[in-house]
Amino acid sequence: MDNAIEFKNVFKSFTSQVVLENASIIIPTVGLSVFYGRSGIGKSTLFSLTAGLDMVDQGEIFLRDKLVSKKGWNLPCGERNLSMQFQGLALWPHMNVSGHLTFVTDHIDTRRLHEIIDMVGLPQEKLTAFPYELSGGECQRVAIARTIAADTDIMLFDEPFNNLDESLQVQICKVFADLSQHKSIVIIQHDTTVLALHINVNQWYKMENSNNKATVSLVDP
Repeated sequence: MDNAIEFKNVFKSFTSQVVLENASIIIPTVGLSVFYGRSGIGKSTLFSLTAGLDMVDQGEIFLRDKLVSKKGWNLPCGERNLSMQFQGLALWPHMNVSGHLTFVTDHIDTRRLHEIIDMVGLPQEKLTAFPYELSGGECQRVAIARTIAADTDIMLFDEPFNNLDESLQVQICKVFADLSQHKSIVIIQHDTTVLALHINVNQWYKMENSNNKATVSLVDP
């Protein structure tokens, strides 16, 4: 397996707005890749296409060198074997923290459950708490923890540092650095300051849109 994710000449638009135009992207099987650009540029759309939540207009998407998307056809998201932290978090109000983590995998034990909670800086007593009992920052970390708990080899994080203070951002950076030693970690972030200061990013992709021309460019660190 050469690549975790590959976009080949992908085009995606919504009515008159072009989000991706002839985009070609290669994400390695191990390492940390970051996509950045202003809000509304199409970063989350890129993740939706990768996860199978949306379809390309043109072009092809491959995961682990296997075709998963082309015009008129999509491999269902449940068959793509990746995990994703949504920008909107998508926590389930009827499920406590422990339930969120155990729901996404059938092979997590109590030791690993507590280990993941520690990784994201949540107190152990929060395992029994429901989303409505948590702060915004705690909900953010539950969404991150759920993505990690799925234990897939490709993990997508959409604006993971929202609602977190600086010390927690640094802590989560360390988590991503550790995970990227043996997995493909992909992050969307409009403000890249904390990433640039506290983690070694293997690939930076800049997303821009000017005069209705959308570009995704690999840039130097």
